[in-house]
Amino acid sequence: MEAEEQPMNYFQLFELPQGFFPDPVLVRKRYYELSRRYHPDFFVQQGEVAREQAEERLKEVHAAYNVLSDAGKTMAYLLGLETGMTAEEKYALSPDFLMEMMELNEALQEADSAGARAEVTTQILDKKRELYENIKPMLEGYQPGVISPEALLPIKEFYYRQKYIQRLLGQAE
Repeated sequence: MEAEEQPMNYFQLFELPQGFFPDPVLVRKRYYELSRRYHPDFFVQQGEVAREQAEERLKEVHAAYNVLSDAGKTMAYLLGLETGMTAEEKYALSPDFLMEMMELNEALQEADSAGARAEVTTQILDKKRELYENIKPMLEGYQPGVISPEALLPIKEFYYRQKYIQRLLGQAE
């Protein structure tokens, strides 16, 4: 039986501490360093296999940058590493939250003026800020290998709630 291959750890690839808020300056710096290091043109003299390996590594560097330079993608990625969360996962949000969002959505649909839409949008943004302020200490206090996957469940709940709110804000535009 073959050992299952571990997914690439983008934090290790970029030599960054694992966390929800990677330093954007370091992310960009490491991206450019690695892009230069693995550019396939530098491997032409070493043969086709070396060049193809460099191309694959460069794809990983691009994927890592895409994730680590976006807060939402970083959160999803880190939750995937720590809890096994996947993009295909069906996550059930609490009925209370869903009811609150349904009420905001209805208010948004019934808003009959720009002012009324702006008022509902402000309520949605306030809810988004409130959710973030409640989870912020946990995000900032995250320590890899110290916090159990179960202890990260509130962050996972926050992730799915904020995705829901973002969709609602998209309808408000």
